[in-house]
Order: sequence, then C-alpha cells, then structure tokens
Amino acid sequence: MKHSALQSGAVRAKFVVGFPEHSEVAKAPGGADVEDEIKSRPDEFLRVNVSERYGNLVIKTLRLLSWFAAEGKATFLLKLDDDSFPHIASLIHVLQAEKSQAVYGGFFFRCDPLRRGETALPLFTTHPPFATGAAYFLSKGAVQGLVAQHGRDEPQQLLRFVGEDVMMASWLLTLPMVDFRPVPATTFGSSADDVISINLKPGHLDCLWQQGVGGNRLAAKTCDARFGPSGAVHRSSTGVITVGRISEADHSKLKGTCRPVHMVFLQSVAAVRAVVGGIVGPVVGPAMS
Repeated sequence: MKHSALQSGAVRAKFVVGFPEHSEVAKAPGGADVEDEIKSRPDEFLRVNVSERYGNLVIKTLRLLSWFAAEGKATFLLKLDDDSFPHIASLIHVLQAEKSQAVYGGFFFRCDPLRRGETALPLFTTHPPFATGAAYFLSKGAVQGLVAQHGRDEPQQLLRFVGEDVMMASWLLTLPMVDFRPVPATTFGSSADDVISINLKPGHLDCLWQQGVGGNRLAAKTCDARFGPSGAVHRSSTGVITVGRISEADHSKLKGTCRPVHMVFLQSVAAVRAVVGGIVGPVVGPAMS
C-alpha cells in the first residue's frame, strides 16, 4: 500500500470477517491461522459472531455501520468486496468536495429482483436504484443516521433483505429530496480515471496492488493491458441534477436492464436533516417468511 494517505493513516483498511470464536470453522484446518492473525492485528479486523456466508452479509454490514458510527474516526466509510480495488487518489479527489454533505455513492444499478439463486427475492416486484455491494461509500453523518434508525433491529427482521446493497438503498433512497450526480460507467478495464474498479480477476487485482494505489495512469494501463476487461466505476465529471425521487418513467425505462445508472449524493438540506433525524422505513416489499 504505497499511497501516502494509507501510509500516514489518513485512510485505514479494516477487514470484516464472519468468524465466531470456538466454532467449527475456527477448529477447521487453517482456522488457527485466521484466529492468530485476527488476534495479532486487532486494529485491522472487525470480527462478527456469524458464519461467513452470503445470507449473513446484512448482519456483517450492520455491525460495520455500528462500529463506524461509534468508533470510526474517518469522514467517509468505503465498503469494498475483496475483488474490488480503490484508486485512492481519484477517490479522495471526488470526496474532498463532499465533506459537509450526507453522501451515498457507488456503482449504481436499476434492475428487477432475481427470482432464483442465493440473491433471490421472490416476493419483491422492484428494486430501488442501488449501489452494488462490490463498492459503495457513505459519509459519517449518513452512517450515524442509519444506525440510529435501524441499529436496534433484530437480525430476523433485517434478513428480509437478502442483499445488503439493496438494503442500503432501501434505507437511504426514501429521503424526501435527493440530488443525483450522473457519472459515466463501463464494464471494461481498470482505467486510471477510475474511482474504484470492481469484479477484478485475481491476477488483475494483484497487479494493481503491486503497482500501488496512488492512481498512477501508466500502472493502471499496464495492468489492464495484461489482464483484459473487467468491471470499473468512473469518477463523475458532470454537474448535479436535483430531483425529488426517481420517476416511474425512469424506473420503467431502466426496468430489467440491470445496467449502471449514476452516482448518487444526498446533498440537500432536507436530505441531511432526514438522515440525521431518522430514515423512513423500507419500501421495497413485504417481509420474507
């Protein structure tokens, strides 16, 4: 991790792991090594007392939000999957102008719920536009508002949201006023203009980490040329569009395509007050049995 922001401690990494103490997983081959690493580097791990499986992502995410609201020292929380890469210099550039805002941003999609597989939501008819769980960021104020509103919910209530990324959008995108800042997005490569690159192949990811996270354009081009297309999120270079909520016309236009839409920033005074004062409950569908 060569970028000065990481070396100075201005940007810190924390690994959120589902690894219960005294569990069968902990006793399995390799479990002792994980246990030793967690205990030897406590500042780098957030341990959650659930097994490491997709259905527990909601619980892990809520635990992360609770920790950040209470103990996090940073202005923003960036959540990444382990096959995503943060281009720190570009990301800092994007966020510097948003320090006083309530912010929710990422690689946004609009699509119908899946009907089969581990992410299936058979009772839901539609999703709000949501930032994919591969990479999204939240301001400290937004996180504190989320925890104040939902932090005391029981896990069985939260599990109605199979996908933690859809859960996040359901909590946030019911605010009375949202400013949308469109951003170009592509599914090809890890351009040096990226804020975050997602869905990277292991070799591609390793190449970027070896080259460093400082936003070196030549390094990004070198890795992209060697490992080919993958997913990416590009930083916004356009203005702000203020709307109340996404219209039904926009919903139907994007329905079923599951394609990138835009970055979203919650910037208005009304939005900030709504986040801090409490968020309207989920609106995406009934609780799952």
